[in-house]
Amino acid sequence: GGGGDHRAGGVSHDGDHASDSLQEGVELWFSDEVEFHLLPHITRMWMPKGRQFRVPSPGKNQKIPVFGAVQYGTGLFVYHIQDKKNSWGFLALLTKLYERARRRGTKILLVADNASIHEASCVERFLSQPEVREHLSVYLLPTYCPDLNLIERLWGHVKRTGFANELFPSRTAFRAHVIRTMQQLRHKPSSVLGVVQKNQMTCSGAMATMGIV
Repeated sequence: GGGGDHRAGGVSHDGDHASDSLQEGVELWFSDEVEFHLLPHITRMWMPKGRQFRVPSPGKNQKIPVFGAVQYGTGLFVYHIQDKKNSWGFLALLTKLYERARRRGTKILLVADNASIHEASCVERFLSQPEVREHLSVYLLPTYCPDLNLIERLWGHVKRTGFANELFPSRTAFRAHVIRTMQQLRHKPSSVLGVVQKNQMTCSGAMATMGIV
């Protein structure tokens, strides 16, 4: 992502908004995008000795981008699915989070990587609105720091357990499985929490290092 001072737009770098301790009424969320592929996700698996398991491949791949966010400490999950991975998808996710915070009278501090779509003009215009800034701000991580973004653990777990070594019978079945998987995550925050905070002490230490909590 690009550099520069984005405090007016609600996007912060290197702790502009994250230097203070998390206060009552402030929710900490982690956000990232993932692409699920019709081309099977290949992982290690058990198989009879001397036999090689074969996974068929589709003639043409298909990608389904998902924009997601998970709340630290609760495992609550919010998502948005669309056909392309772009800034409008991230904006749709931000809108859902803003509406949640506005209804609850809270403020969300959202941690995300510094991908260019997170700093697009449409995103910064949205975050610069006074009513939005009251309930939502975005903290952009330094480059190449996926270990500091808790939702990365969730995406990896979902790919390993829900999409590995399997070719779906049709593109329709593939899309339906993606949607069903996201709905299950939304309805099982305790399971999500168990995945993203397996090593909570390490996560807490990392966030303390970043000055978030």
